[in-house]
Amino acid sequence: MIRGALGGRACLLLAGALFSVGAHAEEAAQWLEKMAQAIEDTAYHGVLLREQNGRSEALEIFHTRSDGVVRERLVSQEGSGFEIIRNGDEVHCVLPDKRAVLIEAWDEYSTLFASLPASSDGLVDSYELKIRGKQRIAGRKALLMSIDPRDDLRFGHRVWLDAETGFPLKTQLVDRNGSILEQIRFADITLNATISKEDLQSSHDLSGFTWYPAKKERRTRISSVSWQNNQLPAGFVIESKHTASLGGSDSKVTHIVYSDGLSKVSVFIETAKSTSRTMRSRVGGSHSFSTVVDGHQVTAVGEVPAATVEKIALSMRLPR
Repeated sequence: MIRGALGGRACLLLAGALFSVGAHAEEAAQWLEKMAQAIEDTAYHGVLLREQNGRSEALEIFHTRSDGVVRERLVSQEGSGFEIIRNGDEVHCVLPDKRAVLIEAWDEYSTLFASLPASSDGLVDSYELKIRGKQRIAGRKALLMSIDPRDDLRFGHRVWLDAETGFPLKTQLVDRNGSILEQIRFADITLNATISKEDLQSSHDLSGFTWYPAKKERRTRISSVSWQNNQLPAGFVIESKHTASLGGSDSKVTHIVYSDGLSKVSVFIETAKSTSRTMRSRVGGSHSFSTVVDGHQVTAVGEVPAATVEKIALSMRLPR
């Protein structure tokens, strides 16, 4: 062991010499750009652990991109061994215990790295970015980047980036006290891997499975959404908005996404029912708040503190 050979003090000095990194926000911003490019271009195969609410789930993932189309397969290493297979904009959720396949449209907010920013644009007013040191993750050298909020209305992030490629090997969502709310980390990974067609196909014989197509959704133009919010937390702006009708129903749901460049809050608005009431819930680092505003049920959901979703939901308004 190094500690035995060099002694405790020498080991600490050596670690400090190797792993101390001084970096300004500009360097952190450059690493964010490199990370975004690595997520976009890197083919990889690995086993990751997703930890939330004191529970850990192991998943094997195959991911590649060719001809501009993303293809991947996510396989649970526990329980029934469900699979999620993505081919471009179509996702198949294979449930072997139910002998069923659910067909869904790909949603960028549900991807593995959806919570990470694509760049530092717009972040510096709301977050402080720093490179804090080097560690080893999944057997690879990695740089630890911290993204700390400047107020109490958003959470912080810790991201361990592969020192060679910038690929995120480990991510944490943390509260203001540094407590870990959610964590994703690779236990093993091969970057720039060769992914075969067989790797992207289900390991189950699906011939006897029942296939359930995605629910049809009719969306209106973005300009048709009239709901407004003039009291958003600093840094948050509209990222997207639309009104949709699900299936053959005439009832409409308005969906607005607010973002500060890192944190996102989705707001869903529909006509209130007689049973509509104020509700709060939490899963890991995700909070939701639902209440009645102007005869509509307004629900705000996001990986932000409870006070943030409550503030946004209560300040939604129809123009007078």
